[in-house]
Amino acid sequence: MAFAIGYVHPGKVHHAFMESVMATLLAAPEVVIIPKLAGPNLARFRNEVVERFMAITEPEMEGLLFVDTDIVFYPEQVKKITESPHPITSGLYYNPKPGGLDPIQAFPVFTMGHSKYRLGTDDDIENEPFKVAGVGMGFCYIRREVLAALWGETDQPGAKQGRELVGPLWPFAEELFRTGYDEEVALGEDTVFCRRAHQNGFDCWVDPFIEVGHIKEHML
Repeated sequence: MAFAIGYVHPGKVHHAFMESVMATLLAAPEVVIIPKLAGPNLARFRNEVVERFMAITEPEMEGLLFVDTDIVFYPEQVKKITESPHPITSGLYYNPKPGGLDPIQAFPVFTMGHSKYRLGTDDDIENEPFKVAGVGMGFCYIRREVLAALWGETDQPGAKQGRELVGPLWPFAEELFRTGYDEEVALGEDTVFCRRAHQNGFDCWVDPFIEVGHIKEHML
């Protein structure tokens, strides 16, 4: 199975992250690596990774694994997530906080139809892969058919509903969204991507058995 690993970086990456990439290449030399130097508009650079991925014709790519450069992972975890039957699958990773850990913040769940969001908590984590409203791109495998559907999208649902779109129109962008709690918030490019995928019939899943490391600095 051929797939690619894409990551957006600011010009330098954590040593542990690069060790993870090299270990994956040793275990699966056919993996294509797509790095992209980033600037202020993260959505634009994620789109450029997707553009390079979609241009690969030989070998035929089955999916793209987005990985943030502060994530630490093992080849076995890469193998497991790329074998997921779901269109979009994320591993589980945590943010450190004083006295414990929080689930990654880009882990929204629906609370009322598709009109209200809240952040996931430990109580939302199940003992098997489970469906969520959206995931972050820290360790997220996206099947090619999802990217193909969004890549050709020109009539954006957000534009039809009068929402302001900021940045590239497909497949990643930032968007202002009315939450249902009488407030308008800016959604990150990862959440907007998941909303668009859902509008095109693709669900997001979290696999709690794929728990990767998340490098964060602590203030002393």
